[in-house]
Amino acid sequence: MRKSRRVVFILIVLLSLGSLTAEPQESETGELSIEGIRTAGNRSISTGQILSRVRSRAGALFERATAAEDARRIAELAGVDYAYYNTEVVDGRIRLTFVVVERNVVRSIVFVGNRRYKAKRLRGKLGQRQGDYLDPLLAEAAVRTLTEFYRSRGFAFIEVALDKKGLDEGRLIYTISEGPRVKVGSVSISGNNTIKTGALKKAVKTKTTKWFVRPGYYVEERVAEDVAHLQDIYMGRGFLDADVTAGREFTEDRGKVHITFVVEEGAVYTVE
Repeated sequence: MRKSRRVVFILIVLLSLGSLTAEPQESETGELSIEGIRTAGNRSISTGQILSRVRSRAGALFERATAAEDARRIAELAGVDYAYYNTEVVDGRIRLTFVVVERNVVRSIVFVGNRRYKAKRLRGKLGQRQGDYLDPLLAEAAVRTLTEFYRSRGFAFIEVALDKKGLDEGRLIYTISEGPRVKVGSVSISGNNTIKTGALKKAVKTKTTKWFVRPGYYVEERVAEDVAHLQDIYMGRGFLDADVTAGREFTEDRGKVHITFVVEEGAVYTVE
């Protein structure tokens, strides 16, 4: 009987000691303390860099306002797109995890279908290089930039497309369908009754090809400028109702184009 009482006494003492050495898991107000702080989602940014921005501490009481402010400071790190925190209750305490979404990086730049110009030259038109943080807007704008570059050199039927799936993985893949480089086969002017054709032809910048002297390639923007210039010439001569348009006739293989500037002079106005 004395032995059983002694065993019970020892158990009571051990339980009392256990309650004295255990860390408190909950404050008097019912708030939970932080069990530990972890990071997730970071690949190129170290855990140390992230935790250096964190003011929440393991063992301290968890405060949502402090955690939210920590996430905001983490989001200010270079290379971070945005950040947020998650909480999980583990053994009556808060496990705090800061999730980092890093900015995407340009991992590769690839051109498919470019025959006339080398990839090195085309890369110089993009505004982004390998290793830069990926800007989707710049990547999309490069489609227009490449298209304009080819068109300014006579590739009237150029088509450029960006691989959207590759963009999500940091790979810029531009598929280029160059088409033929179009030469100007002839330039003619019709409908001009007052101003001589020779004078008008000298005013236009669109020229035919002259072997070993001048490569006359078709550039749509240049033709549009010529139309506006001819219009100005007529306006300056008092033909206020004059209208100038450009007709284009491509050969079957689209390798040449014949351009005709059509003039409708209208009446000439004078100052009385």
